[in-house]
Amino acid sequence: MANEAGKLWCPCEWADEIMPSLQSSPDRFVDRIDGQWKLIPPADSGDREIDWYCRDLEDGQVVEFMWHEGYGSRILTVNVDRTFSLDREIPDNTTHVCLAGDFDALAGSLGELVASGDLGMPLEAGEYEILAYFWSDGVPFRFDAASGVFRLSPGSN
Repeated sequence: MANEAGKLWCPCEWADEIMPSLQSSPDRFVDRIDGQWKLIPPADSGDREIDWYCRDLEDGQVVEFMWHEGYGSRILTVNVDRTFSLDREIPDNTTHVCLAGDFDALAGSLGELVASGDLGMPLEAGEYEILAYFWSDGVPFRFDAASGVFRLSPGSN
């Protein structure tokens, strides 16, 4: 998730603690295999061998994707009195923060992370490297078999 410059996509049904590599476009999850269009991670992603990351696509089928935007790491300082600060601000639209390298310490806000980021226990006073990012709600795309691409479904933002 080193790409902080733009949106990276994943089918909503595969978004979980373990998921395929995020891609620059929903179309990167489309391939034609033995004459059948498939929703599948790209061949160069290393995720293709996982069977449940593959399903048939039909013309007009709607698939919801989520997009992710990483905002990089920050240093979170937690004080003895439970107040905290960051070495630099995070964007207002940040939806998730976690301790770097510990995605079990996932929270929807800095306050939540400080209160329960250490296996449900408050973080101790000290400095922590955190990651900040945004995950969208599902965005529906309609598959166009004639061109082999997804198109934003009518009525979507």
